Amino acid sequence: MSQSFIYSACAISLFCIGLLGFMLLTDVIRKVLSINIMGIGIFMLLVATSALAPDLIDPIPQAMV
Repeated sequence: MSQSFIYSACAISLFCIGLLGFMLLTDVIRKVLSINIMGIGIFMLLVATSALAPDLIDPIPQAMV
């Protein structure tokens, strides 16, 4: 397995955990924390997709993070 695949899998799992927490929890603070976890998953996915093609220099996903 490559490093970008592991980052992508972790990013998708973090996003799913955050989405599940956002949908199931009722406390407002826990919902905010779930949204934060979803954001971390999105940032990790952007970094993982920027590392998929190292010959293409595309700094936009890294700049978005």
